[in-house]
Amino acid sequence: MPAPLQASNKCKFQIIDVDQDPPGSRDVDDAGSVDHIGRLPDAVLYSIVSLLPTKEGARTQVISRRWRPLWHSAPLNLVVDQELNSNNHNLGDLISKILSVHPGPARRFSLCLSSSKYHGKIKGWLSSQALDKLQEFELIPERWFDVRGIFYLLPSSVYRFAPTLRVAKFGACRFSNLIVKLSLKFPCLKQLTLDRVTISEDALHNVLFGCSALESLELNKNSGFGRLCISSQTLKSIGFCTNQFSVPFQKLVIKDASCLERLLPLEPQSMIAVGLTTKMQSVRVLVLDYTNLDIVVNFLKCFPCLERLHVFFRFQRMSYNNRGEYDPPEPIECLELHLKEVLFKNYDGTVPLCIDFAKFFVLNAKVLKEMKITLPYHRQYNWFANQHRLLRTKDRISQDARIELRCGNNVYFRDNRNTHDLSMADPFDVPSSGCKKCSGSPFSMSSVQSPTLCRCFFFLA
Repeated sequence: MPAPLQASNKCKFQIIDVDQDPPGSRDVDDAGSVDHIGRLPDAVLYSIVSLLPTKEGARTQVISRRWRPLWHSAPLNLVVDQELNSNNHNLGDLISKILSVHPGPARRFSLCLSSSKYHGKIKGWLSSQALDKLQEFELIPERWFDVRGIFYLLPSSVYRFAPTLRVAKFGACRFSNLIVKLSLKFPCLKQLTLDRVTISEDALHNVLFGCSALESLELNKNSGFGRLCISSQTLKSIGFCTNQFSVPFQKLVIKDASCLERLLPLEPQSMIAVGLTTKMQSVRVLVLDYTNLDIVVNFLKCFPCLERLHVFFRFQRMSYNNRGEYDPPEPIECLELHLKEVLFKNYDGTVPLCIDFAKFFVLNAKVLKEMKITLPYHRQYNWFANQHRLLRTKDRISQDARIELRCGNNVYFRDNRNTHDLSMADPFDVPSSGCKKCSGSPFSMSSVQSPTLCRCFFFLA
């Protein structure tokens, strides 16, 4: 196969003129082998090219004559990422060139810009015929401010993609209130991310009202609204994080979301008041950082089918009104039938409230399979052994439950960005780096040979 196209000194890749034969291009490679991939149907090859990164997609034109017209015929995948942005002084001209030679339609257009000098060109790019029927759009500018130090207004030309968009991510920009009058409809949009944008409450409600197929919503450090009421028959996952430097996002009201499965804060400090108008039968994963046990237990009544509970301890917010014995007039359904996994982060086994909180689930979660407790610091064996007694693991109501303590850190939570990955049964199901002082593999209490031995894991039951 011919050597890949070499980048010039001025740009990372170039657009090939299909009216000229690339040197050495043919239907077999240099060893005389047949181009078997090239024998695939056009529709399959179009899909392959459209999924490749921008540079690699353009380079397929030099593989053989069979491949030469494919880049122009396949849906455009134009990703202006940090690598291309930082190494190309003529980036604006390059983007304009690509959009002018590709006839469209487009699958994806992603702009991660590091300079406001491109703001004047974006409107023209968005109006390009090559972007007709765009399916995925991402605009994440950095330091994209005008002379007044506020975000630039999102060009209205982006709204022409509303009928075909499936995935959209807007960052560091400002939405006009005129969007309320447009009554836009996004019939195909399944994933929406608003990341550090300025948008009014009315405008946000109008956008969400037009998303009749939305499955996942991520709201990250936005400004302009303090309350959001969500009513959606299709939404499965909500991720949110407040912006502490502007009008605070104080309350999320879930009025009607019969398919909602996940309610996720994106950072520990981003927990807000959540109001529920009905029981959420579909929620399987819940994240909390409020550790008043009375309030949490009452909150669990709203999620009868909950299977996984994440609790992040924040000691400045811990309440001293935790209940004693659990004896509700009516049993809580998730504790009786469904709650199989409980995960505690930032657990301090020297604080009675932490101990009581964890012990409550040890003694009352009847179908519990696994409890994972992660500490924010390093501990020795004797400390772990004492937790075995304090948490009353021998008296656990579910004899099938495995209770695990782990030395760890807070990176596990801050790095969560799996709001949109609905294929993951648990969006927090990623490996932990563990305690820096610990080494080795998991071990159980019976395998301990020395009282000073420490590992990243410790099984209490």
